[in-house]
Amino acid sequence: MIAIPIMIFDYIIKYNHKKAKGDIRMKMNYCNINRNILLIISLLMIFVYFAPIIVMRENSYHGIHDNLDSNHINSIIDSRNSHQYGFNNKLIPQLMGGLPIIPGPNLHIISLLYYLFPGYNALLINILLVHLIAFFGMLLLLKYIAKDDYNKNRTIYFLVALAFALVRFWENAGISIAGLPLLFYGFLVSDRKKIVSILLAFIYAFYSNFVLAGMFALIVLGIIEIIIDCKRKKINWYHWAYLFLVFLFYLISSYKLIISVFSSVPLFISHRQDYNMVYFYFGWKKAIKAILQMIFVSYGHNSSFPSLIMIISIFLIIYCRVKHIRDKRIEYIFIIIIGISILSGILNTNTWMSFQQHIPYIKMIQLQRFYWLLSFFHYLLFFYALLKLCNLNLKWLAVILSVLQILFLFSWNSNYRQLAKKYIFNRKDSITYSEFYSADLLEDIRKYIGKPQSSYKIVSVGLEPAVALYSGFYTLEGYCDSYPIEHKRKMQEIMANELAKNEYLRNNFNGWGNKVTIYSDDIDRKIGYPSPWDIPVIKKDTNVTIDDLSINTEILKNMNCHYLISALKITNPSQTGLTFLKDFVTTNSLYRIYLYKIE
Repeated sequence: MIAIPIMIFDYIIKYNHKKAKGDIRMKMNYCNINRNILLIISLLMIFVYFAPIIVMRENSYHGIHDNLDSNHINSIIDSRNSHQYGFNNKLIPQLMGGLPIIPGPNLHIISLLYYLFPGYNALLINILLVHLIAFFGMLLLLKYIAKDDYNKNRTIYFLVALAFALVRFWENAGISIAGLPLLFYGFLVSDRKKIVSILLAFIYAFYSNFVLAGMFALIVLGIIEIIIDCKRKKINWYHWAYLFLVFLFYLISSYKLIISVFSSVPLFISHRQDYNMVYFYFGWKKAIKAILQMIFVSYGHNSSFPSLIMIISIFLIIYCRVKHIRDKRIEYIFIIIIGISILSGILNTNTWMSFQQHIPYIKMIQLQRFYWLLSFFHYLLFFYALLKLCNLNLKWLAVILSVLQILFLFSWNSNYRQLAKKYIFNRKDSITYSEFYSADLLEDIRKYIGKPQSSYKIVSVGLEPAVALYSGFYTLEGYCDSYPIEHKRKMQEIMANELAKNEYLRNNFNGWGNKVTIYSDDIDRKIGYPSPWDIPVIKKDTNVTIDDLSINTEILKNMNCHYLISALKITNPSQTGLTFLKDFVTTNSLYRIYLYKIE
C-alpha cells in the first residue's frame, strides 16, 4: 500500500523538477521573502490570534481547569497579600482557613507580573510574553541549527516559528515549554556565547516551572550530551556547566519549594503524604491509547496538534529510506518523540504508580510529565521535514503544509470558536472570565452579610472556591498543591457522611484532595462532577436541588466558618445545622447563589 503514494510522490518531484527548468515562474523565490516582511506578517498573525483577549478582556474566554480555578486566583491572592502585609507574611489567611507559607518574595517572573499589574492585565501580559518568546526563541534556534539553509528557505523558518508560537501552551507554567528553544539554544552556544547562555539560563529558570517541565528538559539534555560525548569521546564541559547553571538558578528561583521539601523542621506535613494516585492512573490499555495521543494528537496541558506533522514525517522517513537519501535528523527526532511518549505512557500506569508511591519524595512527583517536552520536538521535527521537502525541490509544498498547520492551530483558538458558536450558531457552551468570577453577584453577598470579610470564613457547594476567593472572601477551601494534612483531616470529618455515600468522590478527595471544597453526592448523581478535579458550572436556570446534604456544621463553626454558599437550593438546611438567608441573582451572572448561615 505504501508503494503507491511513494510512486506518486516521486513523480511529483520529477515533474516539478522538469517544470522548474522550463518555466521561469517556478524560479520565483517565494521561500526567501524579505526578513522584515516575514517578521511583520508573523507578529501581525500573533496579534490577530490573541485579539479577542486583548479587545474583549474580561469578556473573553479562558480555561477554568488549572487556570481560573487555581493558578490565576492564587497569584492574585498572593499579590494582594504582598501589597497589604509585605513579603514577611507567614500565612495566606484567605486559603484553607489560613495556609502557612515560607516568608519572603516569590522570585518567579509570573509572580512579579501579578505584583506589578492588576489580575487580568497580569494574565494577559503573561500570555503575550509566553507566545512571543516561543516565536523569537524558535526562530533563533532554527537559524542556528540550520544556518546554511536560512538564506535559501527563510520563509520556512518564520512559518515554523509562527506555528510554534500559536501552540496552546499552559501559560501558568510560564515559558516551561515555550522557552525550550531558548534553553536549547543557550545549551548549544554555551561554549561560544557565554554571556548570552548565562542570560538565557537565568530567564528560563526564573520564568518556568522546575517540577512540571524544567527537570525533564535538563534530564533529556543531559542524556543527549552523554550520547554526544560518548560518540566524540570528549566531554564538553561548557555544556555540562550550562546545565548545572540552569539547575543552580532553579534552586534560587524555587527556594521556597526547596526549603519546604528538605527542611529538617518542615513548615507543615503536607497532605501529599496522603496521596494514593493509583486510582487516578491508567491500566495498560488506556496507557497505549495515551501514548498514541501523545504522538499523533495532543495530551495534557499543552496542545501542539501534531497530526499533520507526524503524518508528513513518517511518509518522508519511509520515502527517504526507499530512495536511499536518509535524513538522520528527522529520524533521530522522530525516535525521541516515540521514546518520550512510551516512557511517559509507562510512567502514567497504575502499575508504575503502585511502585512509585512507596518511594519518599519521588511519590509526590508526576514523573510521566516527560510528555510536556513533546510540543517542542514536534515542531523541531516539522522544521526538518519541511526543509527536506525544500531540498527535494518542493518548496511550494513545504509552504502550503506550514500554512495549513498554522490555519489548523487558528481553528482551535478557543475564543474564536466560542464567538462563532455564539454569533453564528446561537450556542454557548463556555463561560467568560467575568462570568466565571461573577464579582457583582458576590459583592451583593458581601454587602448583605455586612461584616469585614476577615472576621469570618465561608465554604461553597457546587461552586469553585475561586469564585468566592476572587471577591475577597476568606474560605476553608482552595485549590493548592500542598497544604497541612491536618486541614485535610478536618475537611474529611466535615464531609464524612457525604463521602460515605459516593465512592467516586471519596477516592477523589482521600487519594488526592488538592481541591478542597464541600462535595455533594446529590450534585454528582444529578449533574455530575466533570472530573476528579473539576466542579460543574451550575447555571441559575438549573432545575436541581440538593435534597440530602450531610455535613458536620459543628466542626465548621469551630473553624470560624459562619456561612455556606451554594449554587443549588438545599432542601434540608435545618437537619444540617443551616439557616437559609437569601438567594442572589443578577442579570449578568450565570449563577444563582443561595446563602446559608451556619447555626
